[in-house]
Amino acid sequence: MTLDLSDEDLMHSYQQGNFEAFETLYGRYAGRVYGYLRKRLRNASVDDVHQTVFLKLHESRFQYKKDFKFAPWLFVITRTVMLDSIRKVKNLSREIVPESLEGIASPPAFQETSMKSFEGLETLSESQKKILEMRYDKDMEFEAIARELNISHDNVRQQVSRAIKKLRRLVIKK
Repeated sequence: MTLDLSDEDLMHSYQQGNFEAFETLYGRYAGRVYGYLRKRLRNASVDDVHQTVFLKLHESRFQYKKDFKFAPWLFVITRTVMLDSIRKVKNLSREIVPESLEGIASPPAFQETSMKSFEGLETLSESQKKILEMRYDKDMEFEAIARELNISHDNVRQQVSRAIKKLRRLVIKK
């Protein structure tokens, strides 16, 4: 029964004491969270940080509001726990894969404005703008975007990555 519910409905059910809802959410997101952490942390602390993320989710479950998208909320927790763990390490350069420093700021996050209002979009190609809008405004998965645009999954990921890097460079310049 819980498998048919949206992430937001599952989280609401978990707040009401349904631990089966948590298990379903964990099943849906444990791999994605682990992958996110694995790309950014180099050492064995990935397992500990991963476990702490879901402990924090449990501790913060009553702060969750059903009108928020669950995935961005979870990845804000993930990013926060990861950065807290990094701060505890004295030598930061041994802990992080250097090229992934840029990615620390790029988990899905709450976006109260649409991509259309983001400064610097005019520098992107039309296809990049469309893909970013589909990904972040419409909250579509890469596979769904690929199907809709009739391009490969890898091409979608590559265009999103390039567009974000371009926008990040513009923000850093300012």
